[in-house]
Amino acid sequence: MVKDSTGDQQGKEGIKMKVRNSGDAQQDGTQEAPAGGHGKETVGATQGKFPNLMAYILLGLFVLLTIIFVVGMLKFKQMSSEIKDLKDDVTKQLAKMKHDLSTEIRNGHAQLLRGQTQINNNITMLSGDVGNARTELNWGQAQVKNEITRLADQTRKSHSDFWTELAEMKDNCQPRFECPDQWTLFSQKCYYFSPNTDDWSSSQRFCSSKMANLVVIDTMEEQGYLKQELKAIRHWIGLNESNIEGDWVWVDGTDYATTQQFWSAGEPRDIGNYEECAGLRSDGKWAVYSCSQKLNFICERVVSCHFK
Repeated sequence: MVKDSTGDQQGKEGIKMKVRNSGDAQQDGTQEAPAGGHGKETVGATQGKFPNLMAYILLGLFVLLTIIFVVGMLKFKQMSSEIKDLKDDVTKQLAKMKHDLSTEIRNGHAQLLRGQTQINNNITMLSGDVGNARTELNWGQAQVKNEITRLADQTRKSHSDFWTELAEMKDNCQPRFECPDQWTLFSQKCYYFSPNTDDWSSSQRFCSSKMANLVVIDTMEEQGYLKQELKAIRHWIGLNESNIEGDWVWVDGTDYATTQQFWSAGEPRDIGNYEECAGLRSDGKWAVYSCSQKLNFICERVVSCHFK
């Protein structure tokens, strides 16, 4: 009996424990239910706030893009203005450079024209000077020709008078032939060999002042004597070309064509626009020289006639 009572007690206590556990379980279920409802409210609130956040973000992005666009437009407008100013400045600079270059080209062209005009004027002036010089030269040559002709005529007359006088003296007296000082006697003629040089006309004038002429060579003997006395020095003789080309005349009128001639090889030659006169080379041969050239000269005159 005792065992049954103990068993009953244990059974009762077991039932009590189950009831207690069951109550506790219900109490726990009652308590959990409010907790589950609060979670659902939290999730719903979170889901309601997310669309609003996206709208704010999109609105912010739109505002940011608008600001960027406006700033970009302002920058573009500013850059366009600067580009326009730069373009205007470059255009002005190019226009100024074009104007300056055109001005320099015009000035250079004007200077070139002035220089060309000056050169043309100088050429014209020089041409006039050359023409005047040519005229003066021709006039001088004509004067020289006239002077030579006059001297030749005077010399021929003087020489004729000398020979006439000598013929008269031979008829009237028995002469003794003598030559002045510094003259040498050869074959009844007196010869003067000048120590100084002069042109042909001046040499003939000197001889005329001594009652003589430049030497007239008409024999082989006379040519040989003069060659011996030359001492290798060139001398004028009394032979020159007349106004006619190639016409040679002796100062005393002796016929050139009928006298012996002792020209050097290649002579007489043409020496251009110069007056041509004859002279003895250093070897005694005849040669053509310009009449204005200065050479020694030989004067020839008849001997003096004295009564014995």
